[in-house]
Amino acid sequence: MKEITAQPVLLANSHGIYSNNLAPYKDYLYLPQPTDEVEVEKEQFEIPFFEIDDSFVKSIPEGKVALTFDDGPSEYTRDIVNTLKQYEVGGTFFLIGQYLDKYPEEVAYIHENGYTIGTHSMNHINFSNSSTATQEYELQQSIEAIEAIIGEEITLFRPPFGQFNDITESVSSNLGQRMILWNNDPKDWQSRDAKKIIQHIKSSDVSGSIIILHEYPATLEALPEIITYLQAQGLELVNLR
Repeated sequence: MKEITAQPVLLANSHGIYSNNLAPYKDYLYLPQPTDEVEVEKEQFEIPFFEIDDSFVKSIPEGKVALTFDDGPSEYTRDIVNTLKQYEVGGTFFLIGQYLDKYPEEVAYIHENGYTIGTHSMNHINFSNSSTATQEYELQQSIEAIEAIIGEEITLFRPPFGQFNDITESVSSNLGQRMILWNNDPKDWQSRDAKKIIQHIKSSDVSGSIIILHEYPATLEALPEIITYLQAQGLELVNLR
């Protein structure tokens, strides 16, 4: 595998030229440039994935499970990624734009390790009672901020609290986003208890689930047992993309 170096450039995509308000991410604006000088070996498993074709989904086919992680990036992001890598399973991260300037390296780490990143809005607002202009701002800014770091377009959006309206569907579609909800909620945000999170998973019908989790210490603690349980059921743990 050829070594990849990062060259700072200004990126443009279907959302337009990145604006000056992305200055905090200027060190992460890049397009990979291959070099021929050094050959490096890199071991990486092939992450299983499920391709989202619809504009709105809250479940996936039987036999598959999607672990999704909201409200990052955070100090726990890297450990969550490393746990997924250890068990060679997929995972999808829905990130909040306002946290990116504090944890840009964690965002890059998710992407570099092959996991899918989606937006969870800029400020975690309730879209169902927000104006068109506010919804456009929240999505546009968060999309551009994430893309500025990873150098690729993102296409998945999870509305905060799972709340949205007709405006949200129109705005997200116009910005090239597919809305991802869920059908399995261990309520880790409420219990903050690893045993309760695990018990919920083990007592629910998990085949075909999109499981919503959050970047909390208890979730990280529960993750290995969740993964091994799902694998023991013969389920494929996939990236959404």
